[in-house]
Parts: sequence; C-alpha cells; structure tokens
Amino acid sequence: MAIARYSSKRTHNEAVFGRLHALPPCKQGPDIARWVVAVADSEAGHDDALPTAKRQRMLRSLRTTSQRLNAATRNMAAASPTRRSRRDRSPPKKDMVVATRRKGRQGQLEEADADVQRSAANAFSEGAPSFPAPASSLRSLSPPKKKTASTKADLAYLNPNIEFLPLRNTEETGISLPASVTELWSRCEKRQLDSLITDPPVPLTDKDHRIIDDTLSDAFEQAEKWRNTTTEPHWISVVVGPILHLLRRIESFKNSAVPNAKIAVLDVTPIEISPAELVPFSKDPALYRDLDKRIDYVVGLDLHRTTLKTLRRTKYCTAAPSINQTASFANETPIFLNIEVKRRHVARDPTVQLAAWIAAEFTKRRYEEWDLGFPVFTIEIDGDNWLLRVAAARAVPRTSATAESPRNREGDAPETEAEEGPTTLPEDEYELFFFGPLALGDTLTLEGSKRLLANLIDITKWGQSEFRTWWGANVQMVLEQRMRR
Repeated sequence: MAIARYSSKRTHNEAVFGRLHALPPCKQGPDIARWVVAVADSEAGHDDALPTAKRQRMLRSLRTTSQRLNAATRNMAAASPTRRSRRDRSPPKKDMVVATRRKGRQGQLEEADADVQRSAANAFSEGAPSFPAPASSLRSLSPPKKKTASTKADLAYLNPNIEFLPLRNTEETGISLPASVTELWSRCEKRQLDSLITDPPVPLTDKDHRIIDDTLSDAFEQAEKWRNTTTEPHWISVVVGPILHLLRRIESFKNSAVPNAKIAVLDVTPIEISPAELVPFSKDPALYRDLDKRIDYVVGLDLHRTTLKTLRRTKYCTAAPSINQTASFANETPIFLNIEVKRRHVARDPTVQLAAWIAAEFTKRRYEEWDLGFPVFTIEIDGDNWLLRVAAARAVPRTSATAESPRNREGDAPETEAEEGPTTLPEDEYELFFFGPLALGDTLTLEGSKRLLANLIDITKWGQSEFRTWWGANVQMVLEQRMRR
C-alpha cells in the first residue's frame, strides 16, 4: 500500500507515473493536487461502487486548507479498515474513483498493511497541512501595520501635543519667552543679515584663536571632500563633532571660576530616552509606532563635584536617578542645546527625533515638579545647513472631565502615594511648541562656518548664564529640599 502526492508544478518522475498511468487526462492547474491511494483487494469495502479490479481514487481541485484536511481524512478512512468500521458506510463521492491493486502473496499484504498505517498518518499530519493557504487568507490574518510618525504633521496626534510655529506666533500660544531668549534670537538674525559680523560674543585668547582657525579650516576642507559621498556617522565625526567640541575648548567655557559654569559637549548617539514612560506616545495606539528615542549631540553644564554629590544622594520621582531624560553617562548633565544631524537625500525629518527627545525632557520636569516654562534650544543639521529652534511648553488647565477620571467615578479614592517607579500622569497636561527656524550658518563656505561658530558661542554663553541660573533655582534647589525632608 502506498500513498503518492504530486503537483502539476513538479517534474513527473517514473515512480509517480507508475501509480497514475491508469488515470484519465485531467485539466492541469497551479492549484490542483492529486492524491492516489492503492488499496489491496482484501481491504476493499464490499459496498464500494466500483468492482474490485484496479481501483484508484483521485481528489481534484483542493483549493482551500479545510478541503485538503477533509480529503486527507477521507483517505485515511478508505485506507484503514478500523476507521471504516467506526463510521457509517456511504457510497463514494461523485468526484472520486476508487480502485484496488492486488499486492500478491500474503507476506506482501502484511507489509502493505504496515505501509498503509504509516502512509495514512503521514498523509494527515504532514501532507495536507503542507499545502499553502490562499493569499487572501494570509492577508486577513496579518495585524494592521502601524505608521511611523515621520513628519511634523504626525506629531499633532501624539501626547503631548507638539506643534511647529514661527517665532512671531508665540503670543497666539499663550507663551511668553524670556527676554534673554528673544535678545539672543535677534543677535543671531543680525549675523545672518550681515555676513561681516562673525566675531564671537565672548573674549578670546590667542590660544582660542589658533584652535578656532585650525578647527574651522579643517572642518571646511572635510565638508568639501565628503559632502556628496560620505555617511552620516562619518560626516558627524569629521565636520559636526569638531565644530561642536570647540565650545568646551574655549577658555571662557573651559576654566570658569563660577560653580557649574563649565561646558560639556556629549555625543549621545548610543543613548535612548529613559525611562520609557517619558517617550511621547500615540493617542491612538494602533496609529503610530514608538518614536525614535535618540539624537546625536547635546551641549550642557559640566557640574561641580559638590553639586554631583548632592544629586546622587537625593531621590527622584522616576525610576532612573537622573536630572534629564537619560539614564546613562549623560544623566548628570543639565542640557540646554540639543542637536540632530541628517544627511541630504535621506527620507527622515530630524525635527521628529528632536521633538521626541525634547518632549521627554519636559515630561521629566512634570514628574519631578520642576518649572515647565523655561525653554531650551534645538539645532537640526541638514547636510551643511544648521537651523535653530527654541522649544517651550505651556501647561494646560485640567478640565472637569479630566479631573473626574474614569478610575474615580465609582467612588474609588485616588492613590496618594505611588509605588516604585514613575506615577501615572494625566493626559494632555501640557503642550509643546517649537518656534523657528533660524539659519545659524553653514559649512558651505569658510565665512559661513565662522558665522555659525559665533552663533553657537552666543547660545553657549546663554546656557552658561541664563540657563544655569534657572537650573540652580528650579531644579537643584528642589532636589536639595527633597533631600532634607
């Protein structure tokens, strides 16, 4: 006894043709499969419709998985006397022909009977399921694909709400930027309009001048050499990184006598936002996947060791002991400038990654009950061009519907103390706005590079003075008070 299976797509070998030579011609098709069972005369049922001369059964047009499984079950019932005895005997289907082939002597019949059992089991467990399911059924089982938030318009559907507006529209949003921010913006605009204004806003030593001239000349040469051929990581290492690291090498930022006034420039490419609760999320979970949690560089304050001791002894409201949105080597750096790089001809908007990163910082402030109103700066680098934006947030008053959350409508008392890890925050408690952009300069020309550095130094000076003052009064002081409780 043997069971043979073949498809019209396969090459017919002699063994298969030996079993099928008696079959009449059949219409061939890619979805037609034939199952042939040779049954010994002694095992054939007496009520079979055809005589016991050579009988063969053929199943045609098995187009669905359920039909194939049913056909395999019928094969087993026809081949096994035990199974046939347990079922009501019925005449064979109209679309099948049953025939037997004499095996010869008794020894051959016993061997054939063992073959029947093995072949029938294989036919059911291995043969039938191996048929591919129709393409339509496979598509219906696939989960709906989520879209990646890849444009500024997509960010309006996230929590928190994130919008991009010109700087002149700040009053419409109800945000009042500090005077130091608007004055800094005006100085950068003047350098953009007058290309001759490239002098840095801080006093420079002779050593500073030599370092700046050598670094900018080399970065400009590297930009000319690799502009059209290199990858983003290499562009960052030979053009972007050297210009940014100049900020920590300038004497005014390197050896300041004021506590916490030194400048740190960090490559944060391998760092993700942590904890994950800080990452902006889609209001419709089926709409967007998680945002990218990384950017390329940050510029912040290099804190004094006495300040670091205080920060390490205090408790934080998030699971990660950090003063920002990270949990790695940058977690003790107050960040005021955030940079994301994108090479040309890449289908990715750097502002989307910056938006996720900055939103995580403001969400961190909400967890820790720090001031939400003070802004930070971002730079998106698109090839040679450096664009500045200022990010600011506005708290949204809770509505009565928000105050009466579904968890408390049935009389459940709200929890006053959170368990380990961050507490649950109400949705849409603040909105985030990015104002700008403003062109800081570029690496297309040496003069453009000098104007770029002058603006970067001006932003760093603001971070060393205005941002440091705000951070000391609204972050450091809050943490020190929390430690004394």
